Amino acid sequence: MRILFLCGSIEPGRDGVGDYVRLLAKKLTENMHTISILALSTHHIMHEQYGSEVCDGTSVETLSIPAEYPGNKRNLLAKSFIEKVNPELISLQFVIFSYHKKGLPFRLGYDLKNIAPHARWQIMFHEIWIGLQLNASVKYRIWGFLQQQIIKSIVDKLKPVKVHTHTRLYKAALELLYPQVTILPLFSNIPKLTLRNKNADLKDSLRDKTIFSFVIFGTIHPGAPIIEFAQEAAEYAAINNTDLVFKFIGRNGKELSHWQTILEGNGFQCTIIGECRVEQIAGILDS
Repeated sequence: MRILFLCGSIEPGRDGVGDYVRLLAKKLTENMHTISILALSTHHIMHEQYGSEVCDGTSVETLSIPAEYPGNKRNLLAKSFIEKVNPELISLQFVIFSYHKKGLPFRLGYDLKNIAPHARWQIMFHEIWIGLQLNASVKYRIWGFLQQQIIKSIVDKLKPVKVHTHTRLYKAALELLYPQVTILPLFSNIPKLTLRNKNADLKDSLRDKTIFSFVIFGTIHPGAPIIEFAQEAAEYAAINNTDLVFKFIGRNGKELSHWQTILEGNGFQCTIIGECRVEQIAGILDS
């Protein structure tokens, strides 16, 4: 089958969904499918980039379009690329903040319909709207409502043949817009450790069984109940005579300092690791 993946960016190591798409494209190519990738809103480039190498030597035709391009230019490039690769199915790998810095791409549904008016679509919702938690502020509820309307518009205009997401929470929310949404589990972008490295890390992690580590990997979205969580964690640690350690990996965003302040205020150790090699991430997660 000829499948086109459409996402925000595929810059290696800088975009989780982009890395996922690259790995998925590699595996599907190995299984005799013809894969192409269109990155519609890429922030690290100034001009459109065509390519053919996507992952570990696997050849996949790609087009990355700068986020700074005006909408009409971006749409013309995208439409031309889609007509060239002529996909039987377009798979929209959806993260709403990939297409607008405030997560409000009001024209996205119109633009996607315009660049591929007769396509068969599948949508994978990696993220949906914000403000889902019961105690969300008025600001986040309004913001989330606008995002929900954008997503509804996309679903209504594209009329996808299949809609997926990867969490039960997202599934329950999306069922209001598309009752047939189903769960599609994600595989990890982080490879397994070799046995030699794994054994070394396990020895380190078994030295003190009274330490329990939390790993926060990637962007921290605003509005999470970190204050309540920290209080519950402190109570758990006291009752069970356990030390809790929080390790932050990758680009956590503006919320990192807030989380660090709250956690350290409750007596927890925070280790800010930041961006690092994939092998190091694998070791931390495996331990």
